[in-house]
Amino acid sequence: MAENNLIHDPVEDTAEYKAVIDSVMDEVYTAMVELRLGMYEEDGFQMENPVLADRIKRARGLLKESPSEAYKLVAMMGDCHSVWGLKKRLLKTKHNIDWQTPAELNPDVLFD
Repeated sequence: MAENNLIHDPVEDTAEYKAVIDSVMDEVYTAMVELRLGMYEEDGFQMENPVLADRIKRARGLLKESPSEAYKLVAMMGDCHSVWGLKKRLLKTKHNIDWQTPAELNPDVLFD
């Protein structure tokens, strides 16, 4: 069990996972930011919303230096499922690590 009585995947305690998770998460956050920025650019919404335009500008500036900080600026409710899905895929395909998402391990919990 983990904090908040949620079950976490024991693979997270392995040396193999710990050795790669930072680079995997940088890749996940970079992909999520690029996706979100592409969506905003495509619909032109940032031009109508100065607060969002500022967040987009700051996210672009932070992306190479700190993907996780850039992601915080453009994250949306429900993103956890996309983040976990991409994390799971990258761990498996690039590192042959089978990781289960919090949603898979806690089927009675609703995540947003």
